Amino acid sequence: MSPWSVLGEAYPDGSRAVYGSSTTHLFKALAGPRGLEVVASAELARRRFTPHYNLFVLRGGDVVVQDRKARRYLRFADARLGDPRSPLRLVGAWTLPDGVRGAPTQVNVTFDGHVVALTDAGVLVAVRADQLGRVPDPPVAVFDTRPAGGDLSTHNAFAVDETGGLFVVSHQAMTRVTWDGRAFRLAWRAPYDFLGPGCAGRAPTSQRRGVLMVARGRPCTGSGTTPTLLGPADGADDRLVVVVDGHRPRNHLVAFWRDRVPDDWAGLPGLDRRVAAVTALPYSTPDGRGFTAENSPTAWGYTVATAQYNGLRPPCDPVRGVQQLRWDPRRRAFAVTWATDRVNLNNVLTYSAGSGLVYGTGRQPAGAGGCAFHFYALDWATGAVRVDLPLGSDRAFNDPGDQVTVLEDRSVVFGTSRGLVRVRPAGGGGHAAGLHQSDGALRPRRPAGASGLEAGGQHDAVLEPGPSLGDAADLAVVPVGPHLR
Repeated sequence: MSPWSVLGEAYPDGSRAVYGSSTTHLFKALAGPRGLEVVASAELARRRFTPHYNLFVLRGGDVVVQDRKARRYLRFADARLGDPRSPLRLVGAWTLPDGVRGAPTQVNVTFDGHVVALTDAGVLVAVRADQLGRVPDPPVAVFDTRPAGGDLSTHNAFAVDETGGLFVVSHQAMTRVTWDGRAFRLAWRAPYDFLGPGCAGRAPTSQRRGVLMVARGRPCTGSGTTPTLLGPADGADDRLVVVVDGHRPRNHLVAFWRDRVPDDWAGLPGLDRRVAAVTALPYSTPDGRGFTAENSPTAWGYTVATAQYNGLRPPCDPVRGVQQLRWDPRRRAFAVTWATDRVNLNNVLTYSAGSGLVYGTGRQPAGAGGCAFHFYALDWATGAVRVDLPLGSDRAFNDPGDQVTVLEDRSVVFGTSRGLVRVRPAGGGGHAAGLHQSDGALRPRRPAGASGLEAGGQHDAVLEPGPSLGDAADLAVVPVGPHLR
């Protein structure tokens, strides 16, 4: 499965498609009042261990999927424009030029309409989005982000801001490259040891080795998080870029000034002057059963939340912990506003300004020696658990580190290792019970005879056929075919 559930543009009837991908297929699902249904799919290259997870939607509705081993990007569109149930068709492909080193690992879109790819050799390549897959051999711009001495980039994506800033984190630095619409230029490179003390001779020496070390929970893998941007677009206040490092025994939230360093900023002892803050996280550790943070910080204004990571397949009793920090522009420092070890959120946290909640999924022990996957909502202001919704014990509900997508009807969709899961607000009939206010918190209200799956919301699951879903059997299961693996 793709780590991302990506929404398409609205169709004329108001519906939206949810796109995802696997190692073999791109697929399109519709989330409607009667459930979640896969309505179209397109076969991709069948290569083992090649998830086509860099998936994005362009203006106009075309969908682009990355094919890492073939060093190309595939562009798909609806065969029948305006039809939500239309099949998908391949309309073009763009292959990285022969002179570009490395295979594409990440991709993003700039504010001026260019697609930018980052290879595992640290090379940026830009092409106009309207020409990708539409124009043979379109002109491109190329830039090598690595210094002459070399610095292994990681598997992280990169951030793009409205001024053309591209922010790339590697083992030994945070780098800003500026895109002006025609060419790249190096804006700054701030040295920082993201591996941490004691990692000499233990750091990964190749991209592949680094990914394997991350999957096994090994230390000395550097930052596992995509840079997150803070601060207003007008530049009137502090503008920062933050990531989480790989230090032991605690990971740190590390902030950099992303534009001009304030004239009166003295800097932090022993660090590059561009480093704005290094703050230890109460609940983020690679030690013991923990993993280095792999899910990017989630930000709203100057407030940031991040959680302990427990790997691609978290255990039944994972290491718990979520925390929130806030930047104080007057003190020029982060402070922890709340921290809780009540839950494990193993995904990229998603904040909703409308509900004031931050969403995520995790795992915890259940009765009779079992364990279950849960959907959680935490109060953004306090960290209190407002929703704790059991999903089931089957690993089909395992979210290895995706994000939660909020739809217009207030339902949410997230990807798992085996498909898509949708959770809908209760009410309006059906088998689900409602959520109600009780003792200052939202808690499931369970009617007589209702199962735990019915309490708190309706569930749809789009899963590949496989082993019995066990106590998830009450969910609406729509097989999508054996190709989703």
